[in-house]
Amino acid sequence: MPVPHVPPASDVLREKHKAVNWSRLFAIPIRLQDGGVLFTLKDAAAKILETPASPSCRVAAQKILDAALRGGDMASAQAAVRLALLKNARDHASRVSGSCLQASDQGAASANPPA
Repeated sequence: MPVPHVPPASDVLREKHKAVNWSRLFAIPIRLQDGGVLFTLKDAAAKILETPASPSCRVAAQKILDAALRGGDMASAQAAVRLALLKNARDHASRVSGSCLQASDQGAASANPPA
């Protein structure tokens, strides 16, 4: 009985690596508040990696990987990235405004000492 040919592990890995497509384009590029634009999965992955860890970022990362590795839905990846970036911007804004409010409350208290 003939023994089936099993390719070396490096050939299998190389073949899997060829299937990864980080250059897939979003149907509508994602415009960022800083003026940047995310055109591809690679752009989105880099931006998500710069973003503080959160559940929405983990979902976005998973959707990006699914689209790049398994040909997953690009619209789903795009929506997840947009949501993660929006939530991150909202969280950042609330932290900044919260710290400003605390500083102004402290300033007001020191300016008007109790009688």
